[in-house]
Amino acid sequence: MTPDPFASPFLSSGQGGRRKRPDLTLGVFSDGSGWKVYSQFDAADVYPSRQEALVAAETRAFAEARAGRKVELFLEHEDGSLAQARLELQ
Repeated sequence: MTPDPFASPFLSSGQGGRRKRPDLTLGVFSDGSGWKVYSQFDAADVYPSRQEALVAAETRAFAEARAGRKVELFLEHEDGSLAQARLELQ
């Protein structure tokens, strides 16, 4: 069987045509004038402080994870180093 070149990559034949939600990657980074929360699906949201950006990113990450989506969260520390945050649902 030849794959359909027009089929959505987010459809799974095993789910009766329901859309499979793709994984979400979030990143909290400084752009020099403020802190931004980036994702591959939305425009970056800007926050005046790192703490506010972290709260927003964690809130979204936990909500998406509870809804069954795989989420990765990457953080820039104030010294410029990068880390991946561990998300632990309670």
